[in-house]
Amino acid sequence: MTTIELNTTKLQPGLYLIAMPIGNPKDIGLRSIEILLSADIIACEDTRTFQNTMNQVLRHKWNLIAHHKNNESQSADGILGLIKNGKSVCLVSDAGTLNISDPGAKALKKMLENNIYVTSIPGPSALATALSMYPLTSNIQFFGFLPNKANEKKSLFTKIQNSEDSLVFYESPHRLLETLTVAKDNLPGRKVFIGREISKKYEEYIYSTFEDAIEKFTKTSPKGEFVLIFTPSETKADHQQAIHEEITAMLNQGLSNKEILEKIKTKYDVKRNEVYTWIEQLKEDTDIE
Repeated sequence: MTTIELNTTKLQPGLYLIAMPIGNPKDIGLRSIEILLSADIIACEDTRTFQNTMNQVLRHKWNLIAHHKNNESQSADGILGLIKNGKSVCLVSDAGTLNISDPGAKALKKMLENNIYVTSIPGPSALATALSMYPLTSNIQFFGFLPNKANEKKSLFTKIQNSEDSLVFYESPHRLLETLTVAKDNLPGRKVFIGREISKKYEEYIYSTFEDAIEKFTKTSPKGEFVLIFTPSETKADHQQAIHEEITAMLNQGLSNKEILEKIKTKYDVKRNEVYTWIEQLKEDTDIE
């Protein structure tokens, strides 16, 4: 059996961002535990949640203060004062990595504006874990939690429906079906990847059409926290493939870049620099001079 020793040392005054487990308490890192044990004060989104999580890992008397969305501005001023008086302060959310749909931005901004030492200890993240399970072949856009109302979701999806990126959201179980339905109606040609109860006992990953996901969660009531990833539009991908095939044909016919640009621009609604990039890539792929 291997024994791991935790080395607690006096920390320099500053703000230490600590990622907390998103499901399984054992996911907290050893370095995170060392920093938490060494810090003078721990600012928590919920002091009881922090205590309950850490009690499953180790028993310790923590010096806790509250830092949440309802007192964030006032608390940030208090944290700044503590650090200026020589204290080391850890900032933790209930679960996951600070600043990713969790309180922390105001405190972090205030520390940086005042040239306070700040560091972040890597750790659990629902976003990073879900993406590690998703067959990522595109850029991503992360939106955090979706609006509560269906018409606000529809407005958002309408604005981003032509995006070629994978679209990532957090969603609660009681709004999941509505979100999937609005997405189905306003994001054509996409599929959905769902991460549910990540790192917990009933962890589940689903990759399907919106219709199949709606059917599944209509039959089985949604439970747990959800990460939703909407794939790039397959309709757009097919559209792009058609353009690539036409460019290749014109290259084989000996047409110049300028001639190809004009023909593609006339037929399709695409940007000139995008077409030029495709031409150069296809030239390289097909060894056409």
